[in-house]
Amino acid sequence: MEMPHYGKLPTAVKDLSRVSYGPVGFNPDEGGTTTTVNDPLYTITDFDEVTAYHVYVRTVCDAGAYSEWAGPLQINEVPGDDCYNALNLTAMSAPYEGSMAYTTVDFNNCYDNVERDMVFTFDLEPGQSIKIWLEDAGFNATYTALAGEDCDGQMFSCGNNPESSPVAWYNNSDEPQVVAYILGDIGGEGDDFTLNWEYGTEPICVFNLEFEQFGTYGQDFIRIKWRSTGNVHPDKVVYGPAGFDPTTGGTVMQLNQSLNSCSIYDLVKGQLCDIYVFSSCVDAKPVKRSVMLPCEPQVSILNVQPYDIIDLSDGGGNVEIAYNDNCNNLLYLIFMDENSSGYYLSNSYQLEGVEGIQTLKIDPSLPSGRYNMALAVAGLSYNGYPDMKYLYSQIVYVVNNTKSIKFSYPSFDEVYQYQEGINNYVDFSWLTSNVGFVNVEYSINGGLTWESVSYKQSTGRGVPMEEYNEAKLKVPESWVGKELMLRVSSTFDSSVFAVSPTVTILPEQSPFTLISPTEELVIRMGEDIIIEFGMTYAEAIAYSVVSYSGIELFSGTFDAVEGFNTLEINTSSIEPGSGYSVIIYGAIAGWRADVGNITVEPDPTSVEEHPAIIADVRIWPVPAKDVLYVRSSVANDIRIAELYDLTGRKLDQTIVNGQAFTISKLASGVYVVVVEGKSYKVVKK
Repeated sequence: MEMPHYGKLPTAVKDLSRVSYGPVGFNPDEGGTTTTVNDPLYTITDFDEVTAYHVYVRTVCDAGAYSEWAGPLQINEVPGDDCYNALNLTAMSAPYEGSMAYTTVDFNNCYDNVERDMVFTFDLEPGQSIKIWLEDAGFNATYTALAGEDCDGQMFSCGNNPESSPVAWYNNSDEPQVVAYILGDIGGEGDDFTLNWEYGTEPICVFNLEFEQFGTYGQDFIRIKWRSTGNVHPDKVVYGPAGFDPTTGGTVMQLNQSLNSCSIYDLVKGQLCDIYVFSSCVDAKPVKRSVMLPCEPQVSILNVQPYDIIDLSDGGGNVEIAYNDNCNNLLYLIFMDENSSGYYLSNSYQLEGVEGIQTLKIDPSLPSGRYNMALAVAGLSYNGYPDMKYLYSQIVYVVNNTKSIKFSYPSFDEVYQYQEGINNYVDFSWLTSNVGFVNVEYSINGGLTWESVSYKQSTGRGVPMEEYNEAKLKVPESWVGKELMLRVSSTFDSSVFAVSPTVTILPEQSPFTLISPTEELVIRMGEDIIIEFGMTYAEAIAYSVVSYSGIELFSGTFDAVEGFNTLEINTSSIEPGSGYSVIIYGAIAGWRADVGNITVEPDPTSVEEHPAIIADVRIWPVPAKDVLYVRSSVANDIRIAELYDLTGRKLDQTIVNGQAFTISKLASGVYVVVVEGKSYKVVKK
């Protein structure tokens, strides 16, 4: 395929020249458009995009004397530049490597800020399916997929981030169909891209499942939602008690193909249930989730008091509980390590009957240490994994002179979402007791080959002594879709080892695309932080504003819509400084986006000495709200604050008993602010 040339003339063009252009085959002495130029670079702007042209040039030697015509230079139409000149890839072999450099914008590609686009079509016979995805792009991409009649067809999917949003279509009609894929360039960079596709003879499923737990009017239920980028959806849900065979038993719920969610209302509270989602896609396996609707029991611990020492050295160690439970909960005995955010699942127990006393056996491999011992029941979190609800907890000391290795993270099988463009790491942590130094190895997909990794070992200072360890594994892209495990073994006794639960590396599925700011953002105190971003689906998101040291200053929520969004965050409660960032979280898929490098500057015209820094007290104005902000660097350091004019007359007194306060409604003038006996002069202009 010839790539087009937009008006760049041969290098022989110089000084005063004549340029003539017209349809392919025209005679420059008899027709075409002719103009005189005196620059070696000339841009022709009135080409018809779907017409091929010839361009000639010759030099003006003297008045009325010219050189011979040089040319022709052929200017070809840009295949795929619009719907009338769509590039049909049916007969081509995948992938297609192209460029947006010569395209314009002709199609409203889901968003109104697309600056370039390119249209591709595929012909599908009855019973044929296709999956299309963008493999690589050097620009901020968006897409629209239609079926039926090129750009006039039925739109079945659109959004941004097409590199992680493949689309699929199955022609279930009796007539041939056309599938159109419109690729958009939001920023207009015009860079290269790679488009890939594959055909099939069976339906191809491309959808994401989400499991949510709800409670309304005293009734708990599970809702399953899916977002499809094709015309094939889940067709049935089968659910029943944990361990049942979905091919022979359980409750079957047939799904209408027009639906995008379903709800299950008849699950038994406190009973673990397996849910299978089936689809008619080729080679599709049912998606399984194990869920439990919580039913909170009343429990109390009988034989262990706070700060008791529990000795596991002889294999002993029990916890007796009294309970009142009317829904047969699955109860977890958990020990949470104070040196890490992880916890150790000692054992699980089924509470039976309404009232009773039960003896809970402590895992004899639990290492020595100081723990928060807790009782919990497990509900369903947003990602389908147990969400612990703690009923009771207390501090205890565990003494265990036996050799043991116990993982704190992960305690359950976990998932990790790979993010492109950053260094990805998976963290592991574990406690060791009486094993000395250890070997640390990892395995991919349960293989027998274990590779050594480095780790960090530190000695805790609790009573009794413990050893806390952690390893950070860098995740290459080749691990995406695979399971990662860590094995820790004693160097002195190879029979003492522990293998971690699996961590499944998932591909990036974030619906979030940052539009601005893409560089350092500098704003004045009181102005809003404005973040523009795109979403592939609507979602209630959460955000946190954090300092350069990672301390969360405040947080909030925002209802994001599919498409373009603007998030405005007020900075009136932030000190002037640099290194601030905004962390945005997704509530559905657990994604996260960091918007960093934000600097908040004061308004130097509003205060004479700005900011005042005396004895760790900072004072600065917030012009947008007409207030003066006073803050101590020490928490709860300010008990009382007073405001005086220059004559010494007290204007106001504030009981603070905190770290910060504001002064408002001041007329223009000079004032003295007294904080804990120290005076600060401020000028209101």
